[in-house]
Amino acid sequence: MTELSEADKKLQDELEKLSQQRQLILARLERSSHERINQNLEQAESSRKRPSSLREASDQQVQSIKKSAKDSIVLSDIQGTLGERLLELGQTVLISDKRSKYLSLCKNCVIDLTPSNEVSQIDLIGSSRIRPFLKKYLVEVGGDENSDNNIDELAKLLSKLSNKRKLESCYKDRIAKYEPRNDIERAVHNIYKYVLEQHAFKSFMLTNAYIDACSEQSINIKYWSYLFETYFGRNRNIFLQWGDTIAADCKNSSLSFKLDLRIIVNIEKTDHDIIAAELAPPTTTINSKLYNDKLKLALVSKCHLNSLLMAMPFIPKTKIKLIRLPLIQIMGLSCHIYALSLIDKGVYLLQRICSVTYPFTHIHLQTGGLQKIVQAFSVVEDMISDISDYHRNYSTDNSTKMDKLLKARKKSTADVEDWVSEVIWDKRLADEN
Repeated sequence: MTELSEADKKLQDELEKLSQQRQLILARLERSSHERINQNLEQAESSRKRPSSLREASDQQVQSIKKSAKDSIVLSDIQGTLGERLLELGQTVLISDKRSKYLSLCKNCVIDLTPSNEVSQIDLIGSSRIRPFLKKYLVEVGGDENSDNNIDELAKLLSKLSNKRKLESCYKDRIAKYEPRNDIERAVHNIYKYVLEQHAFKSFMLTNAYIDACSEQSINIKYWSYLFETYFGRNRNIFLQWGDTIAADCKNSSLSFKLDLRIIVNIEKTDHDIIAAELAPPTTTINSKLYNDKLKLALVSKCHLNSLLMAMPFIPKTKIKLIRLPLIQIMGLSCHIYALSLIDKGVYLLQRICSVTYPFTHIHLQTGGLQKIVQAFSVVEDMISDISDYHRNYSTDNSTKMDKLLKARKKSTADVEDWVSEVIWDKRLADEN
């Protein structure tokens, strides 16, 4: 392939910039048309005593416009900072369906790096340099820095289970007779047994017809809840709250989002909501549900991250960007794990850490599907452990007198209030959940 000349490269850059400007102009025109329609509707309903939902939405729009970007992320192929571009998009994207509501993450300066088959934030931002820039903040799964609590001795056996007869024999002779050496092995061993028992003795539960007949609660009870409780519930400082409940910090921020699962961690005798999770049955795995749940999880997690950081008034500026909050979205037998972090003042990054599938075929077992779930849980546990360590280290001032004298000359701690930004949301969105 012939390498482009400098002139061709400049022309290509100019075409990209023109394309970006065209997208923004179209979005602004669409929004202007929408606002004129709203004005006509509001005038027609002005005789009513109660304020219309359209007027409430308009007031919220004005409030969000007053937000100003605080970040210093500058990319050469966009005007202003990344935060300014996100807020601009948040003001110009027309909110007409669940997907466009999801793009309202821009109002919260949350940028989602998850690959998408449709138009994404990255497309709207229009920068070819944004992914390379954000690469340094990505979490690597499966490297030396991550734990993997699989039991190698048993995991090797699973790749050889080519049919149900071998599975039944292996389960009785090897899996069931294995003696765990510690608490984590006991938890992983029980997870192995739970899934393999379904394959060996209750395979009807793993047919498409059976799975499709399951409600959200059935999917939870029959497949996922045992795995989560067995793995994370062994820790006395971790509490899994199932059912439609609202986190305390969300209530304090007037966010009435009910969650299917909240993972609460006790740190220094204080409970903190760390992980938000949503579940959906396979029959409703459509785009609108995907976007709605993911938006809810992102906004709730932003609230959780803000609360955690506010509880660490002595955290250094260099450490803020290292705190990553897990969030979990389950749709049928698919589980997607994300992480939310603060990469600059007021700018949040949402990235997908990994995706796993509950093993419902022999192929899944042979290709490491069961081990991938344990590995994913191990990574989430590492993130919880890191958050706990940061909280213990930076919730109180542990510096010596000499340290304080040096800090007087050069401040190293961050002004957390200057880093975080409030959650901007539309009340109608919560009413739909």
